[in-house]
Order: sequence, then C-alpha cells, then structure tokens
Amino acid sequence: MYRIVTRQSKLALRQTQMVVDAITRVWPDFSYQILPMKTMMDDTEIPISLNGGKVSFVKELEEAVLSGFADLAVHSLKDMACKLQDGLVIPAFLPRIEPRDALLTEEFSGLSSLPQGAIVGTSSLRRASQLLSIRPDLQVVPCRGNVDTRIQKLKRGDFSALVLAGAGLERLNLSHLVGEYLSTDQILPACGQGVIALECRRSDAILLEKLALIHDHSTGRSCYAERKVVEILGGHCQLPLGVFAKEIEGKLLVRVCLGHVDGTQMVYESCYLDKNSMERDNVVLEAMCQRLLESGGAEILHAYT
Repeated sequence: MYRIVTRQSKLALRQTQMVVDAITRVWPDFSYQILPMKTMMDDTEIPISLNGGKVSFVKELEEAVLSGFADLAVHSLKDMACKLQDGLVIPAFLPRIEPRDALLTEEFSGLSSLPQGAIVGTSSLRRASQLLSIRPDLQVVPCRGNVDTRIQKLKRGDFSALVLAGAGLERLNLSHLVGEYLSTDQILPACGQGVIALECRRSDAILLEKLALIHDHSTGRSCYAERKVVEILGGHCQLPLGVFAKEIEGKLLVRVCLGHVDGTQMVYESCYLDKNSMERDNVVLEAMCQRLLESGGAEILHAYT
C-alpha cells in the first residue's frame, strides 16, 4: 500500500483525490492510503513572506516522504522550491488548468471598477507588485488562511476585493464567485501556477515507472522553463516575480516580470523556445534573464535577497 501525504485543507484533499483518480485509471490495482497533515504554516497568521515563504507549506510533507512515513506527496507546484531536497524527484505533473489569478468582489465588477483606495487582500508579493503597477491607488494588504477563510473575510467586509489563484477556485467548484479573471497580460502568474505536482523518493523505481504514465508532457515542458527562470534568477517565493510559459504555434513563449512590491518599478522580458534541446533552451532562458537584470532587475533582486 502506498501512503500519500498532503496538507489537510479542502483544496489539498481535492487535489490529492484528482491524483488518485489519475493513477487508478492507468494502474487499476493501485492500493493507497491518504495521510492528511497539518503543517506549521497552517497554524499561523504571520504573512508567508515573513515565515519562510510558500516552500514552508511543502517542507514537512517532503520530510515525511524522505523519512519513509509516506511514499508520495501531492503539492501545488507554485509552492515548491526549484531545487528539491536530495533523494526526492518530481515524476509527474497533472495537466495544467486555469493559470490566471482571479479577482473576487462582493460589490464591484472587476479591477477597473474598484473605487480609489479600495482594499485588496492577497497573500502574494507578486500579485501586490503587479496590481499596484496597474492601480497605484489601491491598498493591497496581506490575507492569509485557506480559500474558505479568505472568502469569509471578503464577505464580512475586510476587503473590497480578494485575489486568489483561479485554479484553486475551479477545483473547489467556486468559479461562480469570480468577478474577473486577470489576464496574463495584466498579471503574470507564479511559477507553476495551476499545476499539481507529485513528489516521491528517487529510489522508488516501481512508483516512478507508474507515475510516468500520468505525466503531462506539455505541462512539464512549460513548467521546466518557468522553474529554470526562477533558478537562474536565484528566485524564491518571497520575490515579486511572475513567470509564465505557454505554447504558441509549436513554440514556447516564456514571459517574466520582476518589480518592487509597491509597484513603482516593473521590468519585463520574454523569449521563444523552439523544440530543440534542453541545453539550447537553457542558453535562451539565461540570455532572457540577463536582459531582465540589465534593464533594472538586478537592483530589484538586490532589494529582496
């Protein structure tokens, strides 16, 4: 029996069930036990950026796999560090769904209709920087908690609007609450946003072989490029950094932005990757990141590292 560890939130459990469904379609006699875990980050209201970043959500799950307590961990890829702990590997990504951020509001139709000085809740420095670059008059404030908790804060009037990942709302059947999806031309997503990642021990050959059957290669290529950009920039989830890769007519368009959290300075770059080789892709991505640094990104990085 394979033991699957996950956070105990409603969204995490839903994502884990999606993984189980995908595995059992290709491995009908797959035997498993789901082990929900409450992490340290689930018990605090301290802003993510002050408490180790989003990787804190996955560290305890990874330790459970490394120790043998569990065999497989299910994560939202955007929460994962680009460098995995020794002995661990990501054997599969499920197909990416909605990558965009979603704006929820009780009274208004979307971002442009928010009144001057409106309070917007988000747990992301990336979202804050890009929102304020578009609407510098907004008050962007931290908002922690699971999806239900944050929605309740909106309903009781703590915020004029709330920005969450569209994928999580879709998986929880809450898309009807979305006032506006923020296009990737407005707000670049986080690295890996909308993607469920599976993580297991590198030594577990049988599990690796089976999980390869559910890996979505198109998602994998996009996510490799996004994670490589973050790695090149020395990024982490406490950076106001957005990166998104999307296949267009056989090529992969990769876009990246980096800005101060108050939205006062934003730098953007992009590149196209052909279906050549990983080595060639890395050269192109490194050149794009160098352009970003030379156009003001180095100064911004220095402020957050």
